[in-house]
Amino acid sequence: MVEPSVDSTHVEGDEVTFTCQGNVGGQNAGQLVWFYYIGEEAFAITDNVTDFAPVPVTDDCSYTRQSVMKLKLTRGLDNALVRCTVQQDIYTADGDEHKQTLRIPVQCK
Repeated sequence: MVEPSVDSTHVEGDEVTFTCQGNVGGQNAGQLVWFYYIGEEAFAITDNVTDFAPVPVTDDCSYTRQSVMKLKLTRGLDNALVRCTVQQDIYTADGDEHKQTLRIPVQCK
C-alpha cells in the first residue's frame, strides 16, 4: 500500500515519491493522510500531496482511493518512516488503518 518509487539508497536532497492506495469505506469514503515519524513522534505531511477521487469497488459497497506524496529528504529525516493512514471519523496518526515504510536511511551529501 505504501511504496517509495526509488531504490533504497537515499541521499540528502533526494525527492522521493510515495504512493498509497486502499479501501476507504462506503458512502462516506474516508481520506488517505500522510505522516512521517522521527523516533516515536508523528508529523503530518500536507505539502506535495495529490489525492485522487474515490473509485467504487465493483463487487462491494466500498470505495478505494489513491494518494501520491513527494518528500524531499533532509538530514533531519534520517531513519524516519513514512505512514499512510485511512482517516474515517477520528483523525489520528494511526488512522482507522495504516501502512508504512521501513525506516529510511538518508546519507549526507
